[in-house]
Amino acid sequence: MGDSMAELSFDILAKSCSGKSVINLGVSGSTANEFFTGQAETGGCIDGDVCSAKDAFKSNYGSGYTHVWLSVGGNDWLGAQCDADIESTLEDKISGVIDSVFKESPKGGIKLLITGYGYPSDAVGECPKGNEKVDRLQNAIQQAAVNNVNADSILFVQATLELFGGSTTNYSDKKWFADAIHLNEAGYKKLFSLVEIQDFLKCNDEGGCNDSTSYRYQDKSVKSCAWISRKEPRKTNLCPKWIVKKNCPRTCNNCPCEDSVSGQFSGPNGVAKKCTWLNKDKRTTKWCKLKTVADLCPKRCSFNTKRFKFTVDNGDKKFCSYINNTIRIKKFCKGNVAAKCAKSCNKC
Repeated sequence: MGDSMAELSFDILAKSCSGKSVINLGVSGSTANEFFTGQAETGGCIDGDVCSAKDAFKSNYGSGYTHVWLSVGGNDWLGAQCDADIESTLEDKISGVIDSVFKESPKGGIKLLITGYGYPSDAVGECPKGNEKVDRLQNAIQQAAVNNVNADSILFVQATLELFGGSTTNYSDKKWFADAIHLNEAGYKKLFSLVEIQDFLKCNDEGGCNDSTSYRYQDKSVKSCAWISRKEPRKTNLCPKWIVKKNCPRTCNNCPCEDSVSGQFSGPNGVAKKCTWLNKDKRTTKWCKLKTVADLCPKRCSFNTKRFKFTVDNGDKKFCSYINNTIRIKKFCKGNVAAKCAKSCNKC
């Protein structure tokens, strides 16, 4: 729920969090002040869209919620021409919105995800040039989250600020943005693929392949698996290390080759399908070309390259089907054979 950052994510969160149902109630232009006071001031809210936690939890939208992604504060900041002096006032309003989420949520508790905003990819409206004041906006959101009485049930993702290549002195990379402030599809996917978000929302939480929450590289308090996952150079440098790969299997793509049990993808005519539907070569050949399907069903999407042969000890040439027991897997599934005979070698 929240502003255009939420609304314009459309169904990307649902696609990025396999096995979960997502209801997008974002309203472009909405402000923290509207969610805080309950008084509609902007177009969408005046027209009756969801601009309060109380409305968001009405049964006509859904039920059984476990998590909320909240995005508010950006429009208040823009409306004040990015004036850093509204920081303390904005923090109070966002804190009030957070309180209302927990108050109005179904009994049994709710988990709240707050991502804030990344550095823009270009100059923003009438705001002064430079990103220094973006830090103040992010700080107001962060303080509202970490100082809330329900802080143990809140995940604030500080990584969002620099996730897209921006800094206090540089704009973010435009390839992740639809305009100066709104993410494009690739940007949203990058955000939602953060390990800390995937773990918090329990995406694909069925096979038990999760990063350790207690592991710290070199025992440095900030160097968690989530910290490693945020930047590709870190993953490239650290994941080859055995201890990192062992403790951070999801970050380092070191999970067992198992298909999702409950996750679904959009199959023929948009009909939801599970991995078990991929039980024919014609289906796997067609559908496993899609990354979303291949990621969801890595085992069924592992192929043996047709007509590929390799040489065994006596000089004979063998097809991948020859690798049909544990002894042969250990002996032959290396290098090029492992890549060409992925299915027989149980490789994803």
